[in-house]
Amino acid sequence: MPVLTLPFALIGLIALPAVAGIYLFRSRSKRRKVSSLMLWEIQRRSLASGVKRQRFEVPLLLLLELAALALMCLAAANPHVLRPDAREPLIVVLDDSFSMLAGARAAGMKELSLHFTDRKHESFQLITAGTSPRLLVPGAVGAGAARDALKEWTCLSPQADINKAIALAGAIGGPRAKILVVTDSPPAGEISGRIVWLALGQNLPNVAIVNAVRGPGRCLIELANFSSQSRDVALTINNAGATTKTVTLEAQSTSRLTLSPADDNAPLVASLADDALAIDNSITLLNPSQTPVRVKLDISQARLLEMAHKACEASGIARIGDLAPDVVVTDSPPGAGADGAGEWVVRILSGAGEGVSYTGPFIVDHRHPLAQGLALDGVIWGAGQADETAGDAGVIWAGDIPLLTERRLASDRREICLRLSLELSNIHQSPNWPILFHNLLSWRRQAGQRLTGVNVRLGQTVGVKARPGQSVVRVVLPDGNAIDAPAPAGVAAINVSQVGLHQVDQAGDGCSFAAGALCADESDLSRLCGGQWGQWADQHALRMHYHSLAALIVLGAAGLVTLHGFLVHRRWGGAIQ
Repeated sequence: MPVLTLPFALIGLIALPAVAGIYLFRSRSKRRKVSSLMLWEIQRRSLASGVKRQRFEVPLLLLLELAALALMCLAAANPHVLRPDAREPLIVVLDDSFSMLAGARAAGMKELSLHFTDRKHESFQLITAGTSPRLLVPGAVGAGAARDALKEWTCLSPQADINKAIALAGAIGGPRAKILVVTDSPPAGEISGRIVWLALGQNLPNVAIVNAVRGPGRCLIELANFSSQSRDVALTINNAGATTKTVTLEAQSTSRLTLSPADDNAPLVASLADDALAIDNSITLLNPSQTPVRVKLDISQARLLEMAHKACEASGIARIGDLAPDVVVTDSPPGAGADGAGEWVVRILSGAGEGVSYTGPFIVDHRHPLAQGLALDGVIWGAGQADETAGDAGVIWAGDIPLLTERRLASDRREICLRLSLELSNIHQSPNWPILFHNLLSWRRQAGQRLTGVNVRLGQTVGVKARPGQSVVRVVLPDGNAIDAPAPAGVAAINVSQVGLHQVDQAGDGCSFAAGALCADESDLSRLCGGQWGQWADQHALRMHYHSLAALIVLGAAGLVTLHGFLVHRRWGGAIQ
C-alpha cells in the first residue's frame, strides 16, 4: 500500500470542481455563414467562460485537465511504495487483558493471519502485554511458528501494560523492526516511531461482577452496569441449592448485595446471564478457613492460669485442650515443656529474686505481629531480674530490659518468652492482655495455613506451603491441567492466570482456592473503540526500503498536458492564427 509523505498536498484536489465549473458555465457560439463580419465585429472572438448555465457536456479536454491536475496533486504528496526485495522483521504486541475477549481477540486473530501470509516480513516476534510483558516465542520465527504461538494468547490478565511491552519490542527489535500493537482501545498519546496501533474494540453494554468477598456467615457481591440504560439483571446463586435474585441497575452504576450462604462450608457460585463479556459473569467463593487454634495451658500458678484461660476464650479463635496443641502456654523455665513438631511455646516467666515494676516509657516494635494494637500508656509491668531471654529477638523493652521476646526454632516452631509478675503488674487488667493473646493466636493460625489466600483475583500470586519433605507443589488448574510449582524455601508462588477453582495436592491434605475476574476497568466496554494510528514508514525506512513515485507521476502529468496542447492546437490552431 503506498505511503504518502506529504498527505496535506492533496488539498489541491479542491481545484478540480473549480475547473469543472468553468466548463459548466461556459458560453457557446453557433457557427453561421454570413456574407460579412461587419455587423458582428464585437463578437468576433468566442468567450472562454461565462455566467449563463448551459447543459453540461464532458469533452475530452476537460478530462485531460482534471487528470493532469489530480496527478500533480498526487505527485506533490510524494507517494512511496515498498521495494519488492525489502523485507523487515515484525514485532507484534498483543493486549492480554480480558476485555479483549469481547470480540477484539477474534478480530485480532483474523488481522494477524493477513500479516503472517504477507511475504514482506522476514520474521515475527510476539509479545503479550499483561501485568508484565512476556515473549510468546523465544526469538524471531517464521509465519507458521508465529501462527502456532498465537494459541497461547489467552487474554486472561487483569490489565495490560502496553508501554512496557512496546519498550521491550524496541529493545529486542532494533531500528529495523516494525511494531504492531493489537488492542481494543485508543492510544493515550501521540504515536511515534515505527509503530502502528491497531484498536479493534467495540463500545458494547456489559453487566459484570466487579467485587466479591466472603466471610463467616455472609458474602458481599458488587454488580456494575456499564451501559447507558438501566437494566434488570438476574443473579443466580448456587449454594446448597439454586436461588435467583433480580437486581435493578441504573445506567453506569453499581449495586452491592449481602448474602447469607445456606451452607457455610460449601462453595458459593454467583453468576449472571451471558452478555458481551462472559468472563466477568461468574464468581466462585470459598469459605475462608476459620479453624480454631488448639491451645494447651500448662500453668502451675492458679491466678496466672485463670488470666490466660480468660484471654484465650476472649480471642474467639482458641480451642483449649490437651490434644495435639498448636500452642502451649506454660510457666516452666526454658529447657522444660513441650517440644513437639509444629508446637509454639509461650513461656510466662516470673523470674527469680526480687522483681521490679516498670512504668515506662516502653519500647515497642509495632511491626511485629505480637505488638499490633498494643498501647502501654499507663501500664505497670512487673518482672523478675533473671536473664532467661538473653539472645532472643526483643518485641517490648523497658529501657534495656527485654519484657517480651521471641525465638525461631527448627521446623518453623517458635518460642515466646513473656517476663511478667502478676503481683507487680496491672497489664493483665488492661485491654492489652487479651489483645496480646489474640495477636499470638492469630499469628499462629496464619502460620499454620497452607494458602495465603482462598478467594483471590485474576493476576494475583498465591503462596502455597509445601508439605514436609516436598520440594514442589502440584496444582490442578480450572481447565484440568496440572502444574508442579517449585517451593525452594518451602513455599510455592502460584501466579493465578485462570478463573475458577484451583486444587492443591489432591492426594494429600489438599486445599483449594478460587480466582475471579474482578476488575471494573476491564469490564467497562464503553471505553473501547476501533481505529488505526501511526505508520511504519519513517524517514529512515523511506530511504532504505521504499521507492518514490513522484517522478513517474510528474511524467504522466506532463504527458497529459502535452496531449491537451496537441488537441487544442489541432482543433483551434488554424482559427487562432
